[in-house]
Amino acid sequence: MSLIDRFVGSLAKRVVLHDSWTNLLTGMGRQGVDKRQSTTFQARTYLSQQVLEALWTQDALARHIVGRRAEEMTREWIELQVEGDEDAADELGDEFDRLGTRAKIQEAIEWARLYGGAILLIGADDGQDFAQPLDWQAIRRIRYLQVVDRWNCYPDGFEENPDDPAFRTPKYYRLIGGEYVHHTRVLAFHGAKTPWNVYRQARWHQSVLEPVWNTLADFSTGLSGMSVALHDYSVTSVGMKGLANALATGKNQVIIDRAAAAQATMSMFRMMIHDADNEKVERMSHTLTGMPEAIDRLLDLVAAAADEPKAILFGNAIGKVSGADNDLKMHYDRTKAQQTAVLLPALDQLARLIFAAKDGPFAGQEPDGWRIKLRPLWQMSDKERAEVRKLNAESDQIEVQIGAVTPFEVRMSRHGNDDNDNGISLDPETTAMMALEPPTPTPPPALPPPPGPAPRIVPPGSLPALPPPENANA
Repeated sequence: MSLIDRFVGSLAKRVVLHDSWTNLLTGMGRQGVDKRQSTTFQARTYLSQQVLEALWTQDALARHIVGRRAEEMTREWIELQVEGDEDAADELGDEFDRLGTRAKIQEAIEWARLYGGAILLIGADDGQDFAQPLDWQAIRRIRYLQVVDRWNCYPDGFEENPDDPAFRTPKYYRLIGGEYVHHTRVLAFHGAKTPWNVYRQARWHQSVLEPVWNTLADFSTGLSGMSVALHDYSVTSVGMKGLANALATGKNQVIIDRAAAAQATMSMFRMMIHDADNEKVERMSHTLTGMPEAIDRLLDLVAAAADEPKAILFGNAIGKVSGADNDLKMHYDRTKAQQTAVLLPALDQLARLIFAAKDGPFAGQEPDGWRIKLRPLWQMSDKERAEVRKLNAESDQIEVQIGAVTPFEVRMSRHGNDDNDNGISLDPETTAMMALEPPTPTPPPALPPPPGPAPRIVPPGSLPALPPPENANA
């Protein structure tokens, strides 16, 4: 047995291996030898309220990361529709406006993203104390909406029954003044989600700036260092004869005064006056190679950590790069998903409360066929809309010609749906008349030619005359 074999055998007896790639000869995967085995993740303390508020008020990038998503979620807002009753839709919109719903929800989402959570307190007048469950049958009117951030309210008690729809959500919220509010009287908004054990201990989720903090610090530090490098891009060097002796004999102040005088002449007259025999002046410049690429990589890291495209975080000029349009479309898709998960349920709950109010415009009656529709975030230009309509018209024309659809079906599918925002309004009388008209019959397609070679057509007189039959003279 060789020395290497004995060495490997002794290691195999002493080393306990875990589920990972290992190499006993190189030490890969071995504790104390492989440096990677000493690498771990160390949790830091959460950002305090003071730090978060300083970032919101003093750091533009942190404010964009927190606030842009809330702005995007409420930018185009919503359309309220009640089937066959435009007045009811207008009345619901008026109630939303009276309560300041749009601004209140945007503010609640902003504080939830900054602090980790916020609630929208619903001032429903049902004759009950805030600590009691909301009595839907006794609601007289909705008086107000108030935003309360996580530092001014505290969740108290969680629903532990897994059969309850409110499982693992707070039963009450205690306001900073000590008043308890039942969860049925609030709309809760959350920041970056945390695991259940963390959420249960902290009582709130965390700020969206928590997972971005290290990258944000690296970006700010790198940008500051680059700014210093730009200030020191060009440095003036002055060589003084006898400088070492002057320093040794204590003539420091003379040297400082001479440097100050030289700098003053440069600032005032854009030139330096120096002793041609005893002083030598040189201009030293540093290279900035790679700095634009480094800045761009920092922008990419921040955008990835914040889950926002550069065009949103840093402006349209930064976004004019390859793939920016695709990044924006993906951003709008994610924002729409958040609208569906967060915004629509809150608005749906608020609309039902407005319908239930006895002294409200609906007198406690919920209308039939109502819905809340999100307006699209991605807006096409006039040219893009015209191109899409042209392609649709050409496609519709082909399908009508082959009998796949009728003109009436095209009319209703393209212009008779409330989801089609093309600026065309249909005349109800014309639509009713077209609905009664029988569809125009489509002529059957021509039959295909029979299989085999086509018959040969011989013109008259081109064939020789046939001989008479043998018994023709009989």
